[in-house]
Formats: sequence, structure tokens, C-alpha cells
Amino acid sequence: MKFTLLIVLLLLATVLSLVVGSVPVSISEILPALVGDAETRIKTIVVDIRLPRSLLAILVGAGVSASGAAIQGLFRNPLADPALIGVSAGAALLAALFVPKQKKSGFHHPVQSCFLQ
Repeated sequence: MKFTLLIVLLLLATVLSLVVGSVPVSISEILPALVGDAETRIKTIVVDIRLPRSLLAILVGAGVSASGAAIQGLFRNPLADPALIGVSAGAALLAALFVPKQKKSGFHHPVQSCFLQ
């Protein structure tokens, strides 16, 4: 029962992410856009921008939850988190070392735009 409820909530959130945005798209326009029968503007917005973003969010969430479950299973501790083995500290260290060097060289990756100001 819980699994079915979670799947339904995931589908509702996915549909909501396809509808909500700076350009309004109605729910009735989503299915034609997915099969290619919608106007070009709506099809581009739904298929090329919003759908990949939604699918990537689902995959990233699944990956994070799987890695959390793996850490908890490995240590046999339901309260285990990435800080237990130093993942958080290691990521912070690499970010602290990597961002200043890239800022000096002039090379900017799109992900770094949130760090460089």
C-alpha cells in the first residue's frame, strides 16, 4: 500500500514538474507534446527542457537513496549517514581546493556558476 502511494505521488510530482514553469502548459497539452502532435513551442518546452529535468531529478533521487541504503546496510546502522565515513568532509575539501584554482584560470564549468560570484 505504501509503495503504491509513493508511486502515485511520484507520478503526480512528475506531471506537476511538466506543467509548472515560466511558460504555462496545461495538463491536456502534455500528452500531445510527448507523442509529437503539439505545436513546436510546447513540444520543445515539454520534451527538450522539462522532461529531461524531471527524469534526471528522479534518477538522482534514486541514486542518493540507494547510496544511503548501502551505507546503512554496510554499517548495520539505520542512523548512518555519509559523514560517518568522511564523504561530506572530503567533498567539502575538494570543493574548497578546486573552486579557487578554476576562478584564477578563467575556465568556468556551468556547475561552478553557483560558487563563483
